[in-house]
Amino acid sequence: MKINGTKINDRVKELRLALHLSQSDFSRLLNLKRNSITLIETGKRGISDRTIADICREFNAREEWLRYGAGEMFAEQNNDLDYMIAKYGNNLSAAQKDIIIAMLKMDDAQRNALEAFIDNLLSLRNKAE
Repeated sequence: MKINGTKINDRVKELRLALHLSQSDFSRLLNLKRNSITLIETGKRGISDRTIADICREFNAREEWLRYGAGEMFAEQNNDLDYMIAKYGNNLSAAQKDIIIAMLKMDDAQRNALEAFIDNLLSLRNKAE
């Protein structure tokens, strides 16, 4: 279906490029073969409802935008802690989980000191780049 001058295959490519992902990385995150993404992006293969749902879930894309080109590309970010833990918690190492737990147990002064330390690290990294 073509709306706003683009078709769904063009929007899949637009999304992938907006995320700065290669076809290989994009397909890996969706558990697809790279060739499948190539065929979808070139319009040689249709895109299944399941793949659309997977793309929207994995990359926070709005289904209305992906299907029809309507509205914004990305859904509003959900930064709720429970949501974030449910979505990303399985990918954390034991050490990373310990760091998060330790941070949650800190008082305000300790969290502020940690935040200042991290801001300083990021500032140093940005200067080095």
